[in-house]
Parts: sequence; C-alpha cells; structure tokens
Amino acid sequence: MSRSFYQQSMPRWIVWMRDKVWRPIRLVGGGWFLPMTALIALVCWGLGTFTPEAPQWLFVQGAFVAMFICLFGLARQILALQETMRPKFKVACRRDIPECKERANHLTMRCFYLRAIVESEAIDTLEARAFLTAITLDGKSRLNQTRQLTFDPGHGPEAHAKPMVPKVKYHLDVLLLNEDNSVLLGTIGRDKSTGPDGRNSFEFPGEYYLTIAIGLSGGGTDEVTFRFHWSGDHRHSFLEE
Repeated sequence: MSRSFYQQSMPRWIVWMRDKVWRPIRLVGGGWFLPMTALIALVCWGLGTFTPEAPQWLFVQGAFVAMFICLFGLARQILALQETMRPKFKVACRRDIPECKERANHLTMRCFYLRAIVESEAIDTLEARAFLTAITLDGKSRLNQTRQLTFDPGHGPEAHAKPMVPKVKYHLDVLLLNEDNSVLLGTIGRDKSTGPDGRNSFEFPGEYYLTIAIGLSGGGTDEVTFRFHWSGDHRHSFLEE
C-alpha cells in the first residue's frame, strides 16, 4: 500500500520514533490518554531537574498531578477490562427460527412452546438462571411477582440452574400457548400469570413486552426484553426480540 505525500515527507527519525516508540507505548497504555499524561509527567520532571532558575516546586507539582491522572486513567482501563471479561451471553428469539416456536404436548392438550435461544460466551461452563421480572401492556404492569423460568427440559433436574457449555445453544421456556388459547408461563409448574389486579395477565389481545433477567454464575445479570404478539389465537401469536 502506497504512503501519502505527508508520510513520505516525514523525516526518518520521526517515522522511527512513531513506529518503534510511540505506537508500542500506545498499545501498552491502551490509547492516547496514558501515554500523553506520562509524557507530561516526564517533561515536568525534566524541567524541574535541569532548569535551576525555574520554580522547581511548580514542575514537581505538575509531575505529581500528571502521575495521578495517569493512575486514574489506568484504573479506568482496568475496570473496562474487567467488564469485557465478565461472563456474557447471546440471546435470540425470532419468528424465522423454528426452535423459538415448537409444537409439543402439555398434559392432554397440544400446545406451542415460545422459547428464547441462549448461548454463553464465557470461557468455562457456568450455571445460568432466568427470571421473568415484568410484563407490560400499553405501559401498564401485568405481572404481580417475579417468576423463575426453566430451561428445556422444563421438568429436568437442571431446569432452574442450567450448566451452560460455551458456544452451545440452550432453549429457555418463556411462554406456553395451549390449543384452548390459554397462555401459561415457562415456570416449573407451567402456571398462569396474573397481574397486580389478580386478573389474567394475558386477558386481552395486544402487544405485550416481557422483561427477563438472565444471569451466569460468576458474572452479572443482564436484562432482555421480548415482544409477545398475542392475537388471542395460539396459532397466530409469536414471541420475538
């Protein structure tokens, strides 16, 4: 790749300093912030040491200020690095994914499971738990209490705390649509949901928004929100991001 005229006209020693000194410092320091403050501290120390007629305390003070700024920037980068290393996951739920709406049997009735696909991006195998924290319709709450959801199979010993192998997809039970058009939650007992008024959460057709908190052991908890289009007919209703 050809260099620009500006790059070609640069003295060789500047190019050498840029490639061999400045860029490695930027790489180690994580950007411009730390190298610049370190450079300020170095200049202040040099002026205070080799300029006798200048007020030495001023340059020493400036060096200490620059050093503290440098340490502050380093602390910020450490916190950012810890955030990037925190175990995370990917969630998918769309109508074009067959696994997100699967036909099955519940007791004596045919039904559809509405599921989300969860994939861990952690390094090790970690346990995952999921909680339904909110249901809203037209901005009004339709859930009276937080409910823990299950991972498929919903009646297995690991339904509530699923050991997740990295890069493997797992199915989270969110809702259950029966052929009698009743809507159940993906809890261990496949319960009906009630709102703060004690009435069925999905009493009316509409656009419902479900907030689910998913957490991995050893990491934080993230919330995802899904839209549940409830037409009143289990065949024409769906869940999506």
